[in-house]
Amino acid sequence: MKYKVAIYSDKLYADDLLWGFTAAGCEAQIITPASTQDFNRLIGEINPDLLILSSYMGYFKDTMLTHIGFRKLQRYKCVAWDTEGVGQFDLQMKGFELSKPDMIFSICPEMLEILRSKSIPCERLDFAYNPTIHYPKSLSVNNNKTISLVGNAWLWYSQHYPEHFRYRKAIPILLKPLIENSYKIDFYGSTEYQQVIKNFLNLDVPLEWFKGTISYQKTCDIYNNSFVNIITQNHEQTITRRTFEILGSGGFGLSCYNTASKDMFGNSGGLAITKSPNETLDLIEHYRRNVDDYIKVRKNAPVSVQNHTYKERAETIIRKIFRTDK
Repeated sequence: MKYKVAIYSDKLYADDLLWGFTAAGCEAQIITPASTQDFNRLIGEINPDLLILSSYMGYFKDTMLTHIGFRKLQRYKCVAWDTEGVGQFDLQMKGFELSKPDMIFSICPEMLEILRSKSIPCERLDFAYNPTIHYPKSLSVNNNKTISLVGNAWLWYSQHYPEHFRYRKAIPILLKPLIENSYKIDFYGSTEYQQVIKNFLNLDVPLEWFKGTISYQKTCDIYNNSFVNIITQNHEQTITRRTFEILGSGGFGLSCYNTASKDMFGNSGGLAITKSPNETLDLIEHYRRNVDDYIKVRKNAPVSVQNHTYKERAETIIRKIFRTDK
């Protein structure tokens, strides 16, 4: 059956979901309703089998979520893909309570435990990548041995949640030894990492290390051209979206250890994982000296995520919500 899918999401996820559901054989369309009346009009025109809400729940107005929650006479199923987990627990739960999805998918095991304790239908669904945007381009070794970090530090969040995994574990393991030993890092994103590193590591990062923001479509080039891509995980049991995108691009990823990365990629040979500041330095130096080992990791990277595209995620949603045998 060719399902019709309406995607209501922040643009950060909407285009990738559109590709995923289309690649999975669905008739998919992104909607951006300006009002509840506009929502009704779009739903009437599309007549979807499935409405998917995916984003930080703060993206949606409460009035819209409440309207969606009152869909008693509608024939479509509604699912929410929780991309935040317990890090934004109150906001996410409020959004779920208002919109009343038929099923919630989440990247976060802790969120799933809470949802199950409330008898809310839910399933695990990790992030993924879009192979039309992130794909291998070159295996050539960067002669400058560039180390890159793409992403934002979220200074505000660090001030309110200083015990967060990224600030207390990932950044000290990955960034502290490199900066202390004068390994230059190219930061792509806002300059907030400069203040976060000062606050948590008491280290000064030269402003010239910051390269500014880049478009999502250009991140693949950074991942391909960098010798090493730093991956800061956010929680013990989740894997960041950027991890899949770096590996899908055929880039060399260096991630801090967490249970999720070990379980998913520990035996793949496609991701370097470090448990300590000393191991971070050892891995950097090992792969600088051993080019064959380095190339092998990069070749394994896209293979390790070949079943983790948004097509597979769309197929999982369809299979779970409609209980198909596919």
